Amino acid sequence: MSPIAVQCNIASTLIELPEPQFNKAPGLRYILLDQALAQGYSGAPVLTLPSATGLEGSLRIGGYHPRIVGVNSAQKSDQLGGKHTVVVPGKYLLEMFDSKEFIDFHQRVKANFRKLRERTGASSSPP
Repeated sequence: MSPIAVQCNIASTLIELPEPQFNKAPGLRYILLDQALAQGYSGAPVLTLPSATGLEGSLRIGGYHPRIVGVNSAQKSDQLGGKHTVVVPGKYLLEMFDSKEFIDFHQRVKANFRKLRERTGASSSPP
């Protein structure tokens, strides 16, 4: 059975990667994790997790909520044969969601959903 969660550490600051597959736009930066995640996790969120501590036999989660680090993008090998996970930082997601193109796209989806709902009489909300 494959794990649905893997724990690893951030191994870099925001860095530019010289390989062509990572050099898609000027100034594009990534975060490296200290190990390669299993194949098939591309697109999965990379999150920080609260620490778990035990108190008198019970489990208590630390005092903060998970935060998104970014999105798993690829694996990268280093010169010594080690492998790292390449993460697209979450800040790029925020930039995308705030872009005019995305806002216009979302408005079109909502309008199409409303039209479909009117035609079918469905009562669910748009995404």
